[in-house]
Amino acid sequence: MSRDDRADLKNYDVSLLVKEFEMKKSVQPDFFYSIVKDSIGRLKHVFWVDFIMIQDFKLFGDAVTFDTTYKTNVYSLIFGMFC
Repeated sequence: MSRDDRADLKNYDVSLLVKEFEMKKSVQPDFFYSIVKDSIGRLKHVFWVDFIMIQDFKLFGDAVTFDTTYKTNVYSLIFGMFC
């Protein structure tokens, strides 16, 4: 697979993510997401929350789980999950 093919696949992954989020948003009124790209259009930040997450936060407040995997995925991005 060439570098250009991999770049196209990465852009396709982001498109799939946006489609999935839009579908969830259409059926779940409390679903929210935000995607931030850098100055050249690369994915920089993704955040999402649904009804269950909001209810969990109301019950448990400031409980945070943080886990990162640095340079272990195909995008060499840090993954931080906040629950």
